[in-house]
Amino acid sequence: TARASRAVLAAIANRYFDGIEQANGEIVPVTPQTSRVENGVRTAPLPPEGSGNVPMSIRASFNSGMFRYIKSIRPRRILMADEERGIVHTMVMFQHPGNIRVPFWEKQYQDPQSILVYPNSIGIFETFKVQAGRITHITAQMVILPYGQPPGWPVP
Repeated sequence: TARASRAVLAAIANRYFDGIEQANGEIVPVTPQTSRVENGVRTAPLPPEGSGNVPMSIRASFNSGMFRYIKSIRPRRILMADEERGIVHTMVMFQHPGNIRVPFWEKQYQDPQSILVYPNSIGIFETFKVQAGRITHITAQMVILPYGQPPGWPVP
């Protein structure tokens, strides 16, 4: 199997973030089985709430618009790209202005502690496993911060 270069690994990670921002899973190089674990909890494939349907893939979840409450993912930083293992480690900031309603999350808007209802930024260390040019696994560790919080490194 050919190794992906650092530039290719970075581009793949950025396509994932672009897919969230654009609510477009078609631009994200993932497999149908790609799994995502956030703060130790599996979040993809995600079963639709209250249904016995097949779990929703990352691509389907992006296409559903369920992440439209995320206005932008800025700044973005590639911390490490391991070409031999196909791993790229990032640090990004998800920007949630708190004023973007998404029908998918209607129940969560009743909870005043929900990240959907108040302005906040989420600092995320997100690591991607890439094989044959597609993301096969994602692990994320995140912390909620005040809206517009700087990331801790110089941003042009």
